[in-house]
Amino acid sequence: MSDRVLIVLHMETQKRKRCPRCGKTRMVKFFYRRSDTGKLQSWCKDCIKAGQDAGKKRARTKRWKADNAERHRINNRRYVERLREEALTHYSPGERPACACCGEQETRFLSLDHIEGGGNKDRRARGGGVKFYRRLRQEGWPKGFQTLCYNCNMAKGFWGTCPHQEGAADGTSHRRSGEVPK
Repeated sequence: MSDRVLIVLHMETQKRKRCPRCGKTRMVKFFYRRSDTGKLQSWCKDCIKAGQDAGKKRARTKRWKADNAERHRINNRRYVERLREEALTHYSPGERPACACCGEQETRFLSLDHIEGGGNKDRRARGGGVKFYRRLRQEGWPKGFQTLCYNCNMAKGFWGTCPHQEGAADGTSHRRSGEVPK
């Protein structure tokens, strides 16, 4: 086969997408990926470059945020809540967010636990809060996390195990006996 035929065959196997702005059907490599979802942008790179001046866009965004501060705050809060709920649900044992230890389902009480420890080091690397949840999603929900309620998470951090797990076998816990586990 000639080189020209191979190039045509290769181009036919590439995925293509239509830009609604210019109407051209182009290969996927001509489209940016969204940083939050990883999906392709609607407009092709050329249309985005032609339609935006970075400095003007930043100024416009800053002005909009100042003019709509309350709306921006509410929208941002909703985004954070949805992202947190998504993370808690993914790392929960069932279909709803719940503590893997005691079964608590009130999302305001739930947190993510690093199963093998090392949470401080990991938060320094990934960032905390919304950055942490965003990075977990971008990394494809890596293993090594579980959803725990804050009480179970703190007990695990302070004493190595949660009283629910410790007292499960004999019905006692270190709190009742006054001892701190070693």
